[in-house]
Amino acid sequence: MPRFLATNATLGMAIGVAIFAALLWLDTGGIASRIARAENPILPLFLIAIPFCLTFGGAVAASAIMLLPYRRKFAEDPET
Repeated sequence: MPRFLATNATLGMAIGVAIFAALLWLDTGGIASRIARAENPILPLFLIAIPFCLTFGGAVAASAIMLLPYRRKFAEDPET
């Protein structure tokens, strides 16, 4: 189960990084040009990228848990 969660969280983080890269590449709202002109561009990159990674990583891990097959622990016997 931990490996399952880690795999899905890593996949979600990769999706978050990809969306962040797309925002920079498309220069949505002029964000890439503002970061390029910043005195220290590393800090704004991390301040934007880390929440994307955490949000998408958590969302993918949560959706993976919700989509697990469910088996009732105390199911009634179908023959009776």
